[in-house]
Amino acid sequence: EEVKKGLELTNQAGESLVNINNATINVIDLVTQVATASEEQSSTSELISRSIEGISQVSHESAAGVEQISRTADDLTRLTENLQNMMNTFKIYADEKVESRTIHLTAKAELETV
Repeated sequence: EEVKKGLELTNQAGESLVNINNATINVIDLVTQVATASEEQSSTSELISRSIEGISQVSHESAAGVEQISRTADDLTRLTENLQNMMNTFKIYADEKVESRTIHLTAKAELETV
């Protein structure tokens, strides 16, 4: 009977070792899955970081472009004002010429009637 009991204990110990082995394999699989997921998360985080850096660079470039456009608009405004002033001068000069020609023709006509 002691042999029978010893045999049963040995069988139970063997079954326990098989269960421990299976549980260990399951734990190793879970650890491997967690490690793989961590690597994927790390890669994704790096990709997100590079994307954010790219967005930041584009934002800085856009801001510089807006500043350049603003300076160009200011230059165009100044050029427009200068052109308007030049046109006003030309109009005054042209009006004076017309006035001068009108006065000349009027004076000539008056002389001819005398």
